Amino acid sequence: MAKIEHNKIVYADHSVVCDLDVYTSSYMDEMHALLSANGSAEDHISELDAVNNDGTWTIPGQKTGLEKLIAALKAVEADSSVAAKEWLTDSEDENGTLAESIEQVLELADDELILPNGKCKFLAHQTLGVAGFPVSCGERDSFGWLTGVIRTSKGNIVYG
Repeated sequence: MAKIEHNKIVYADHSVVCDLDVYTSSYMDEMHALLSANGSAEDHISELDAVNNDGTWTIPGQKTGLEKLIAALKAVEADSSVAAKEWLTDSEDENGTLAESIEQVLELADDELILPNGKCKFLAHQTLGVAGFPVSCGERDSFGWLTGVIRTSKGNIVYG
């Protein structure tokens, strides 16, 4: 679990400390990069307006994709068929498939944590961290992140 102290996100094991100003600045840079020809960033402005401090969203009567991702991550932690290990995405069964709960996380993570131009949704990363699922870079190249890693109590999930 994470908490916010002195404008920083601090995780319980103190292994990751993120400055909220850096997250906000990075996210705003991403928003500026996505402005349409008419200067509109309405989708992202509504996304910012809808986020709450506890990781939930305020769209009445509708569960957002990020809320579904958080629920899916909680389902992985509760799934008795998923054994705890360092890399959960290396947990294929004898048929070469992952547990359905992990597959669900991968599908939602790609949709909710990656912008259409391939860049990161840093506000969504921050929200997952506050919900107890810190996100960090997996592989990267000169263009940015190639994969991301979501930490759960059972292990890491690589997406992207």
